[in-house]
Amino acid sequence: MFDKPVFYPNTNTLDTMGVSSFGAIPHHTDQRRWKQIFRHAEWLGINFIRLEIEQAMYMPERFGLYDWDNNEMRNILQILDWCQEKEVDVFLTEMWHRCKWNFPEHVVSTITQAPRDVKAWAESFSGMVDYLVNEKGYTCIKCVCIGNEPNPVIAGWPDDAVKQGEDFCMADYYDRTDFNTANVIKGSWDNGATLDDGLNAVTAAFKKIKLQIPIAGPDYIFANKFMPDERLGVYENHIYSITKDTPPLYLDWIAGARSEGKPFFIGEYGVHIPFINTTYEKNLELAGWTLREANAGCDGFLRWNYMNRGALDGNWQMIDSYDPDNDCLFENVTPHPNTYYIQGMLSRYLSKRPTVVYSYSDMKYLDVATFLGQDNNVTIIVVNNAQKDIHTKFELAGIQSELKLYKYGLTPDAADQTDVTVNPLALADITEDGEFTDVIQNGGIYVYSTYLLNDSDAGII
Repeated sequence: MFDKPVFYPNTNTLDTMGVSSFGAIPHHTDQRRWKQIFRHAEWLGINFIRLEIEQAMYMPERFGLYDWDNNEMRNILQILDWCQEKEVDVFLTEMWHRCKWNFPEHVVSTITQAPRDVKAWAESFSGMVDYLVNEKGYTCIKCVCIGNEPNPVIAGWPDDAVKQGEDFCMADYYDRTDFNTANVIKGSWDNGATLDDGLNAVTAAFKKIKLQIPIAGPDYIFANKFMPDERLGVYENHIYSITKDTPPLYLDWIAGARSEGKPFFIGEYGVHIPFINTTYEKNLELAGWTLREANAGCDGFLRWNYMNRGALDGNWQMIDSYDPDNDCLFENVTPHPNTYYIQGMLSRYLSKRPTVVYSYSDMKYLDVATFLGQDNNVTIIVVNNAQKDIHTKFELAGIQSELKLYKYGLTPDAADQTDVTVNPLALADITEDGEFTDVIQNGGIYVYSTYLLNDSDAGII
């Protein structure tokens, strides 16, 4: 939700850590485009979002002086208005603070730099959350995060666990980037404030004003081993570089979260191959992995990301609002090819917080997951990355033949298209034994659901 690019201090060079985080956002008064943005979100059936903010939005000038009326904050508020109305759950993330009044001297990167005065930062952050949740009444905000991907390379909250590198694969990550890691690491570590300092400070600030909202985290990327933290009410991490062969990656975190009675979700994920991450094939591979991770017990998924310029470090966006050739907004907001429709097949037919029912496929690269939603609605999602058509028999234990499952499908014929129509294709012919057969086309993603939706209908929220 950032208006402007971020540069390295005293330069005209884009800060590589924030290149995806600005632009593509209409002015808050541009209600025509905003209505289109919300209409696409409704078609997709989005019921869980990560809303990004920075402290420089709401406290740009000095400690204690809030600004709720600038364009960026007005956009934040109207998104929260929409979420509150539609009952969409919000994960509020402060990506970085970027306040000039709270930088150490000789800062190298305003994004990767932790605040100089951590207590002042925490009190400012808690005041912002208190204002949104209690004064404005945004009960849609379910949890908050103090910083994006805390580590010496990407974000402003370096962490000892990341520095040691025992549970991270950052060396492999460096090899696939052109980031100036030496300068960024120096910029982060000069201050000495760590993620642990930030979590302690914000926990104390929440307690001081009796603010009751879970802190989510640690927001790591490429973290394999569970790290318990009593300060966190929700566990959440990121992951990239997913292929059709990638197994469920966060089994240890899911088990650890369950042992503490806490949720675990993926706060950001995708294919980290710039400008290949938008292809039909890569999106289909990501969809297959999403089903595998859901079956493993992951409680939610947040794709990077809904709105993005798409011309800096990858075509990440689900909708196209920005014209990179002319450096302006498109006249109309349209679906981004492949990402929009494949992601829609994962979200459009699911109610909020469904139960994942055990599902199993005995065919490699044929992934399946079953969800039991509100009012006992059933949705089965199948993804075929096997490079061939597969004649499939579905065996539905405990399912009655009277159940009506409407079939929806997306195949490679839809690749690179922006005007795909998704209507019911057929009604599954379920036998008395709770079985039906179908052909899962090569490169297809299919949904069988009790929800009857025409293309003109909004998705299930």
